[in-house]
Amino acid sequence: MRLLVRLVLAVGASALASGLLLSPADGAPPAVRSAHPTVLVDAAAAPTTPITVTSHPAGTAFQSGWTRSISGRGDPGAQVEAVDPQTGDRLGGGPVDANGRWSFWIVLQRVGTDVVRLSYPGVPGSEVVPDWTVTAVSDPVISFTPSKVVGADAQPVQIQAALPLAEYRESDTYRVEVDGAFAMSFGQGSTYQAVPSNDGTTSFSRRTLSLQPGAVLSIYRAMGAASTGGSRSGMVLVSSVTLGQAAPVEVTGPAAGATVLQGWQRNFTGTGEPGERVRAVLDGSSTPVTTTVGPDGRWSLWMPLLVAGTSVVSFSYPDLPGGGAVTRTVEVAATSAPTLTLSPSASISSPRLAEVRVTLPSSEFARTDRLVATVDGRVLFEAAAGEVLDASTRTTGASTTVFRAHEFRGGERVELLRVPGALGSGTGNPVVVATETFEHVTPEVTVSSPATGTWHVDRSPLRVSGTATAGFGDLEYRAVGADAVRGQVAVDASGRWAVDLDLPAGTRTVEFWFAEAPEVVGAVEVHVVRIGSASVEVVPQAVKVDTVAQVRALADAGASGSSTEGKG
Repeated sequence: MRLLVRLVLAVGASALASGLLLSPADGAPPAVRSAHPTVLVDAAAAPTTPITVTSHPAGTAFQSGWTRSISGRGDPGAQVEAVDPQTGDRLGGGPVDANGRWSFWIVLQRVGTDVVRLSYPGVPGSEVVPDWTVTAVSDPVISFTPSKVVGADAQPVQIQAALPLAEYRESDTYRVEVDGAFAMSFGQGSTYQAVPSNDGTTSFSRRTLSLQPGAVLSIYRAMGAASTGGSRSGMVLVSSVTLGQAAPVEVTGPAAGATVLQGWQRNFTGTGEPGERVRAVLDGSSTPVTTTVGPDGRWSLWMPLLVAGTSVVSFSYPDLPGGGAVTRTVEVAATSAPTLTLSPSASISSPRLAEVRVTLPSSEFARTDRLVATVDGRVLFEAAAGEVLDASTRTTGASTTVFRAHEFRGGERVELLRVPGALGSGTGNPVVVATETFEHVTPEVTVSSPATGTWHVDRSPLRVSGTATAGFGDLEYRAVGADAVRGQVAVDASGRWAVDLDLPAGTRTVEFWFAEAPEVVGAVEVHVVRIGSASVEVVPQAVKVDTVAQVRALADAGASGSSTEGKG
């Protein structure tokens, strides 16, 4: 486009009257007289070729934020400019070459329609608005994995850029830098270790570098694939992140060298980086204990110290390069293991009250961590540092017993646990100290002597003996039809029992049973004959008695302590 500038200078009335004019350029029309400088556009020099677009047809949908090269045709030597019709912002521009072609880059940010207006600047009527739209897309996300490292030394860290897979395939190219140095490219198939996600929705580009805290990861939107290396001239910064430095792991309790009791769960506390996991490993153990640092930068975990002597516990970040391990040494004092007993330990009836007892030295009970007794997983009672919950205590000599009665039905599992925390705070992370099972037993009662059907000839009471299941108290007995003959007989630890019975004359059945199981009965039937003060016992082979004289003879023999055998 040719612009012709004419300056008309006011030289006074006399000059105007004389027709004094500035000479125009060769071939230009005369300038209009004016007392002020005037800019004129030579109508013959204005662009006449309409602007057309050849790079993208009508209906093209662009992704917001990407740099796009557009091209077309126009008047040679003219300038083509692209602006946003709504905001008036200049998007780009460039000259039309001698062949009538133009091309330049634009960045389309605003989502919607009527996104570009092309024109010859200053030439009314030259505007062209292509039928294009811009759709919203996601900016790529860059990150360090992990986002922080421990200490000031360089550590291996993965850098990563991520973009929805559909947008990645159509995107411009990105340049990824670390501390201003090229690290990798991303987009239009030019990637460094591109890895699609498992669900096929995202594409990742990854690389592992050795970096120190404070390293800056930046990603730039390139002006086409050719700008991935070397200079980033003309590129647009999308985002940047900084590699952080994690707060060190510190242990605040127990104090270094502190003495703790063997076998108990010990609470270790400390500070660290919020949200990071802390792992504790006891020297010589392959089983770690982990916890997470809270938002306030504090952590706490429980660890069982089972071996007496010096114990060293190591604490570190398992998920951060460097780990930042620190140690804490404690002295573990030997202790006596508490005992768990049930009294009684079994029952022949259901239900049955039995006492659950936990016994330990009184000196240790006064400072012990928390003990929890459970029945089939349900807490029965607890004890800690000399206090009890839902239980009673009694001291015998140097031992203290914590106890509580419970109704058992047989088969229940009773456990004694060492558990961290305060009384009543649950049973997380327990160590099982001892277990017992409350048994349900079917009892037995047997009469061994005398044999059923025996006759007794003797003035002394009849001795009846036998066996029974031990551990369930005394046997009850009675003589059927003789209410005066009833009572109890003790069963010793080996299950043996014996009782002397003064039975009245006649055939008598004597029954024996446990009070808790009256349905289980042992019985014997005997024949008793009384003549005067003598009892007559007829034992396996008794004599036949036909006359009164014979009966008196038998009685006399019984009174003298002898026995006579015969068939009755």
